[in-house]
Amino acid sequence: MKKNYKSFSEFLSEACSRELEYFIYDSKFTSAFNYRMKKLVEEAENKGKGNINFSIIFNTEEEVAIIDAAIIGRYVSNSFIALIESKYKGIAINNIIKKVTNGNEKNKEDFIVVAYNTIHKVMEELYKDIKYNKKILDEYVKEYKVEEYKNKDLPILICGLLILEDICGYLKIEKTELIKSLNKIISSKKL
Repeated sequence: MKKNYKSFSEFLSEACSRELEYFIYDSKFTSAFNYRMKKLVEEAENKGKGNINFSIIFNTEEEVAIIDAAIIGRYVSNSFIALIESKYKGIAINNIIKKVTNGNEKNKEDFIVVAYNTIHKVMEELYKDIKYNKKILDEYVKEYKVEEYKNKDLPILICGLLILEDICGYLKIEKTELIKSLNKIISSKKL
């Protein structure tokens, strides 16, 4: 992601849509997400912006059947930022980013752990079931040495890593920091 972004929010939205589209072939969404999207479409139609239907299509059970990756990216980005700001006691995301970028190793490590846990939470609120690229999953399992991790949320862990790599790149955090933090994340979960 070499483009210059106006804000972290813009960057994160694009990173999420790109990474999730890259990794996930098909998905079923939670009822809470389906409800939010239904309300979004209704609000758009009430405001005379019915063309949103081209971006979100519902099936006969009123579940999201097709959705534009950019909408997913914005949803994940907005949810992530709201949760991070609340975890950092209301500090604006841009100030958090500055503190992490200018901070020491511990600041970066703590942010990576909080960011990963936040991404994981957002993914669980979003997806009920995903079909994913097994080849990418296997590559990341080997690259990050998480072969022993046998929990059923392994695909969500990989989604989080894909997004977290981009965040670390944006913040100029070395991959060694990400790996070190990942070891803490994995050890806090039951293998």
